[in-house]
Amino acid sequence: MTEELNPETFDLDAWLEDAHLPERSCRIFSGGHLVGELEAIKQEIEDENTGGEGTLRSLEKISKLQEKYEAKLEKLASSVITVFCRALSGPEMREIKDRFDKLEQEKNWDRQTAAAKFWYAMVGQSVVAVKPLDGERREVKWTAENIEALDTKLGLGEFGKLKATYQLAQTEVKEPDADFLQKSSGANKGDTAE
Repeated sequence: MTEELNPETFDLDAWLEDAHLPERSCRIFSGGHLVGELEAIKQEIEDENTGGEGTLRSLEKISKLQEKYEAKLEKLASSVITVFCRALSGPEMREIKDRFDKLEQEKNWDRQTAAAKFWYAMVGQSVVAVKPLDGERREVKWTAENIEALDTKLGLGEFGKLKATYQLAQTEVKEPDADFLQKSSGANKGDTAE
């Protein structure tokens, strides 16, 4: 049973000792160019399945296409990293805003350039760790320049994932789904083990 909260004796400082800013994560891919190839191979397989006559030659072609698809899929999977973004504190956000207000005036940036560079800085500051597909989480410090390079090389889609992940961390703490493990293991509510 939990202890009743007494506002007169509650020690906020003690409670905040182990407090952390919220984090969220997303997966980004450096091999996004493979998606188009995967779509094309998938279409070839579907065409062969619907138009093929079930001959040995047709089945061999489908088998080779499936192998090609699986190889490309593995290559795409190996290009993924999970990026962890955390919310920024009020002082961090004000510092970035003040710095970019000054830079915008000094460099005479147009509104679009200033807005893009501001978001690069916000997202860069929020990235705290990365985790390769088969690796361990590693703490990182990314900069606005890192995020701009990512946007340039990987495009708006992958940058957009990072920006959305930062915004989620900044605006909400989502409570974990308590039923997730049961759902993912195939157990359903009301099942009994015998």
